[in-house]
Amino acid sequence: MEKDTLDLVPPKMRFDYGKFRHVTDTATCHVVKATNQSSHEEHVIRILDRRKKYTKEHFAHAVTLFVQELLRLQYLCPGSVLINTFEISENADQIACATLSSVPLSCQLEEKGTINPKDPKTINKMLSDVICDIEFLSKELKVKNIASIVNPEDIYYLREKGKFFLGNWAKIYENSQSEAGDSTITSTSLSQQSQSKKISSQDLAEEIKALAFAILKINKLEYSELQSLLAIPNISADNYAVKSFLAKGFPDSEKLRSLIGKMLSPDLHHLPNL
Repeated sequence: MEKDTLDLVPPKMRFDYGKFRHVTDTATCHVVKATNQSSHEEHVIRILDRRKKYTKEHFAHAVTLFVQELLRLQYLCPGSVLINTFEISENADQIACATLSSVPLSCQLEEKGTINPKDPKTINKMLSDVICDIEFLSKELKVKNIASIVNPEDIYYLREKGKFFLGNWAKIYENSQSEAGDSTITSTSLSQQSQSKKISSQDLAEEIKALAFAILKINKLEYSELQSLLAIPNISADNYAVKSFLAKGFPDSEKLRSLIGKMLSPDLHHLPNL
């Protein structure tokens, strides 16, 4: 790991951990692996970086999201966040926390593939967990454009708990700012629906489509031709070319082919009830 990143690690954590290895970067953090000096266990450490654009411009909000992500993960999987490692330096220049080993799906596949991306049970579990996080973000944090983090780079898998979850929440706000062309932080409820209204598949159409493409991506399928097909007006998910593409990608699972086909359907009424 580069020295300037290591300099962001708070003093006690730097003393307690060694063998720091870079995993990935988010809109506000560095995600690294490190080995606990006492237990010799490998953990993942999230390190907030005040030099990153969003953190620099919206420090308080970036820290809030940093903590909210950890609280959400601990709520979903008790014991997954190593609370005793959470550390803020005196001047708040260094903020970090360790968790059980959890890295993005894109990294999971590079590391001997700890999940089987063609297994229907695995995919169903991923869909269930990610949709649960999407509902939480839209109803509780009242954000939109959640589809921007529904990809293998921002979907994490916590191996020890068998849990998938969405990370890099700050990216949603960062992308919203870029689209708006200003530096204001917006927090708009999905379709301005009431807190009590149950979210339907139609409300999450973009997120469901993004999830379908994430499944194709982790299976290393080249889907640019499929995107072109789906852009044709009035194209159906039952179109022969669409079905042929899915048949080649998932020859052993009619269930997966059917599910992904429905997730990609341009007709919102054909979306699966996730």
